[in-house]
Amino acid sequence: MALRTLSDLKRPDLFRQKGFVGDRWVDSLSGATFEVLNPATLEVLAKIPEMGAADTEKAIKSAHEAFQYYKKTTARQRARWLRRWNDLCLEHIDDLALILTLENGKTLDESRGEVIYAASFLEWFAGEAERTHGDVVPAANPNQRIMTVKQPIGVSACLTPWNFPVAMITRKVGAALAAGCTTVWKPAGETPLSALAQAVLAREAGFPTGSIHVITTLNKVSEVGTALCTAKLVRKLSFTGSTRVGKLLAELSASNLKKLSLELGGNSPFIVFDDARVDIAVEACIMAKTRNAGQTCVSANRILVQDAIYDRFSAALVNGLKQLKVGLGTENGVSIGPLTHERAVQKALAHIKDAKSRGATVLLGGDAFQPNNLPGYFIQPTILGGVPTGTIMDHEETFAPVVALQRFRTEEEALEMANNCNVGLGSYIMTENIARMWRVAESLEVGMVAVNLGTMSACESPFGGQASRCAKGELFGNSAPANTIAGGQAEYVRVPLAATTLVKAPSGIPEEQLVLMADIFPTGYFAAARFLKNLDARDREEFTTVVIGCGPVGICAITAALTMVKTVYAIDSVPERLAEAEKIGAIPINLNDNPIDKIKAATNGRGADVILEVVGHADAFMLGFNMIKPWGKISSVGVHTEELPLNGQLCYGKNVTMAFGRCPVRSIFEEALGLLVKEQDKVAFLCKTIMSLEDAPQAYKDFEARKVHKVVFKV
Repeated sequence: MALRTLSDLKRPDLFRQKGFVGDRWVDSLSGATFEVLNPATLEVLAKIPEMGAADTEKAIKSAHEAFQYYKKTTARQRARWLRRWNDLCLEHIDDLALILTLENGKTLDESRGEVIYAASFLEWFAGEAERTHGDVVPAANPNQRIMTVKQPIGVSACLTPWNFPVAMITRKVGAALAAGCTTVWKPAGETPLSALAQAVLAREAGFPTGSIHVITTLNKVSEVGTALCTAKLVRKLSFTGSTRVGKLLAELSASNLKKLSLELGGNSPFIVFDDARVDIAVEACIMAKTRNAGQTCVSANRILVQDAIYDRFSAALVNGLKQLKVGLGTENGVSIGPLTHERAVQKALAHIKDAKSRGATVLLGGDAFQPNNLPGYFIQPTILGGVPTGTIMDHEETFAPVVALQRFRTEEEALEMANNCNVGLGSYIMTENIARMWRVAESLEVGMVAVNLGTMSACESPFGGQASRCAKGELFGNSAPANTIAGGQAEYVRVPLAATTLVKAPSGIPEEQLVLMADIFPTGYFAAARFLKNLDARDREEFTTVVIGCGPVGICAITAALTMVKTVYAIDSVPERLAEAEKIGAIPINLNDNPIDKIKAATNGRGADVILEVVGHADAFMLGFNMIKPWGKISSVGVHTEELPLNGQLCYGKNVTMAFGRCPVRSIFEEALGLLVKEQDKVAFLCKTIMSLEDAPQAYKDFEARKVHKVVFKV
């Protein structure tokens, strides 16, 4: 047994036991520390500063000050620094791999592979740094040109997980630095040593003072996370971790509309069809299930095998997994190391117990154990046969080398089983039939599909899932730019009207509706923002703005308006909606309280400067038209399904500028949402059909085909 230690490092200075703030290696302001353990031996590797909110705020301030000059560095210079960082990673691969294995537990071969993978991101973003260019868009006016310019967004917070503590640093931080952003890193408390070693190499590569900071914590994660999310100086936050924490970060970031990249939970199905080559499928399954001891976000979690080859595949898988040695990651011949912490062992055992209680059979392993009397967090490679649907494994990642075998008969059944999950990150298909491959890949509700392979990630490839398939949530954002990896370089630049923005949904709407409406809430925000930003910026802040309609779209329009003007009046007839509007800063006016007179009185008889009408009804539009001042601006965000009683003479006589937005799915939800909160007895009056959530997919298809006019989901 090879008991290698940190004293074996060729470069001892890569081992750091301090945080990195303001270009200095520092202790926490409180003086507190926490211990980093080797998960195989449970020995203490290091004592690291337990930093908190005050340390984080200090790092943010330093990063913001540095951003003022770092953003002006040339893309070519940033590319040189990234290439140098890449070279240093490869030059010191053995030391970096040893640090990684000791704190994470994975084998040295796996750790070397991760360092190479990590370096590939630096090389990739070095090339992309010089391609962060804008565009020239053809204008309708022949005498005009429309140009877009990409600029660094600002201080970027990078929160990385413990399962790939080197690669996730370079993937997030490399992209941010390439784009011209300064960074604050918050590595996982279980694996801070790898991040600190990367900070040493990044500074050695030439990145200037203040461009990188490392905040370390194990027991104050919530405090540090809150500080990063609520800090206005942090303009971008990238997080890889659990869905639960991701939702909390999104909610905390909503108040300052921070740009977010969230890579959250996965539950990847591994589908083996009867035309697959069993040897290839078994090899791919073992790779996808045992890499990093099963602790990857795209680990194969549910193994679906067609009836005709189920017995042959399961026998070959048992034989293959039986050959793998479990033990110390630094020992030659070891294929699977420990899990990273005790919680993971207990979770895996709970999943095994649940499956057994529902009729599954243990074909291999099934328990925790101590190879060579090591006291760490080990579990036997486990195969469960005949696992029925409905187990915990169907809906939760096991994050351990535990295989759950499930049978299916037809392609349709396999797809139903694979898609019966509340997250959609990745999936694997084993088949020799090219037509089936395309058919199944395009039917899987995931972001990535690997075919006849056990891996699916590369620096040049997009990485991410279907964001709309969230378990639940109150915050929604527009999707990331196409063809960028999660946390990729395009996420760290800003283009007017193209930044990811979070909008808080009104309270009281059932979670079942929120899950299905990820596209509706940003509509009001972006339509309002686009309209207001096109107005004269010199006195825009003083514009009296009125939002007519305080449903979900209206709340978002109010949110956008308050970022640009001082005073926003909100008009609606539903008291609960007006209360929501007042809560976020608008002045409420009940529709039944002579709103035209109130607006005229508030503006000394002039009328409102800007009207944002979000209802989509003719009477709402005319209400706005009658309270706007001459030369005012009115925008209809809603989609009108009836003619407006307007004519050219009326419009030109008042010199009013009008704009009509488009929201293709507005008519499904907008009117119904408010009724669902407090007035469900009126839902039937609005709709031709009331249905349950189970009928929702077909109902939506009927709506798209214009077979029904409105759709409301019954709570």
